[in-house]
Amino acid sequence: MSVLEEAGWRERSHWIHTAGIDSNRRQKNDRLDAERLPRKLAAHHLDPLPEAWFPPPEIRALRLRAPARCWLVALRTQCKNHLQSLLGMQGLQAPGSDPFGAAGQRWLAEQKLPLPVSESIPQIQRLLKLLEEQIKTSEQYVRAVEGQFREIALLRTIPGIGPILAPLIWSELGTLERFRSAKALANDTGLVSSFYDSGEVQVSGGITRQGSRWLRWAFVSAASVAMQYPILLHGATIACAAARSLTWPRPPSPIPWRDMRMEF
Repeated sequence: MSVLEEAGWRERSHWIHTAGIDSNRRQKNDRLDAERLPRKLAAHHLDPLPEAWFPPPEIRALRLRAPARCWLVALRTQCKNHLQSLLGMQGLQAPGSDPFGAAGQRWLAEQKLPLPVSESIPQIQRLLKLLEEQIKTSEQYVRAVEGQFREIALLRTIPGIGPILAPLIWSELGTLERFRSAKALANDTGLVSSFYDSGEVQVSGGITRQGSRWLRWAFVSAASVAMQYPILLHGATIACAAARSLTWPRPPSPIPWRDMRMEF
């Protein structure tokens, strides 16, 4: 994307896939795409091509920082699951919740395990320690740039969205001006239901899963937390809070969600 900006293509760029140039084609290569694209551009005034949005440099930087922490946490979860599976293979179960706390570590050191397992567990523990350090470092990077985006503070007023999810959500949204309405934003998240209508057949299916998977994960995680702790909602829903905190057009001085909850 930076290369395209330097080449001067920031104002007009199109994604071939979303333009439908290569859809339902048995033959596809760069030469054929180059032949079909001018034909589409010639009729641009009748059938405009979907244009690509170029995030500004600060949003692109946030897109690298915010998901990095989530990726590290996913690796940490995989390591913990692998250690648990090794213990399960030996018919062992740590007392308490898990073998990763202080008591669990002491219990683990007392176990007599086969040589391959006893070699693998210290490796996993060292990797977990390294991941914990990198997760803390990643969180520091994200918090360091929070002040650049006023919208992150607004997102954090929504129940279920905290210091981890807010930067991630805003890194994927980037700006609200590129969405015509709240429905357009919902479509971009891929959390709306799919719909097929042809003749007398009408089928409503699952979510479309279009767009960023990190954005869908963040919204679903926020909703799960808010539903587990109903006191956060105060009689409102996350959708209402989001619509008021991120409104079209935005008011000059948005009111935090907690200060306007009585209006719902």
